[in-house]
Amino acid sequence: MRVVRYPRYMSSTSLYVFIDESGHHATGKHYSVAAAWCLSDRARTMRVLEATRDRMADHIGATGELKGASTPPSKLDSVIPSMTDYGFRDSSVVHKRVPWATEEPIRHTIHDANPAVAKQVIGDITGQPLDAPELLQTLALSRVLNPLFYPDRLDASVFDEAIIILDSETWQHPATRLAESIDAAGADVPDALTFETRDSQSTPGIQIADLAAYSWLRHRKVGDCKAAVRAIKNRQLADY
Repeated sequence: MRVVRYPRYMSSTSLYVFIDESGHHATGKHYSVAAAWCLSDRARTMRVLEATRDRMADHIGATGELKGASTPPSKLDSVIPSMTDYGFRDSSVVHKRVPWATEEPIRHTIHDANPAVAKQVIGDITGQPLDAPELLQTLALSRVLNPLFYPDRLDASVFDEAIIILDSETWQHPATRLAESIDAAGADVPDALTFETRDSQSTPGIQIADLAAYSWLRHRKVGDCKAAVRAIKNRQLADY
């Protein structure tokens, strides 16, 4: 799936935002969405952050796809703080002239919610309780992409397009809703903005976002993953 805000074109440098969720947006008390942001001159999404992902897999002794739910909290506490170092050593990531204030290769945005409460509130306001889970997911997507909507938060002169990469087709309707809302609002966003879904198994950036989303969720639920959450907060884009 691709929702194109403006026509995509061949470019030399792209702002990639990889997004994944942990928990379920329709049930339970805990739900989190995490985004991993980076700048890259690689056109193939599966190559962006590949070396970072491979080093993280070696660090935790994982084979196959990286999944937060399959990773012991102690491993998350050691590997997520190491992500910045791995990012600096990753040739697929642009390290200088980045669109944020500090020259860090990978940044995060995070959103969390209590689906049970949020669904009730959204249903009461809209009168459409059956639409509440999708609206919650759409609002979460908007929240983690919030820096894109404020020109003073990102220096758009250092990239040619912004590509939002989402895990699984469950994001198709929320991405479409958000793209339509951006158009309707006339939001001041990068001229080339694309929403795409990809298979997480072949997309390193989504796997990295998954680790962040799960660590954040587990910390909310259980209280561990403290070092992981501290590292995510340190890499978080400006508090918005």
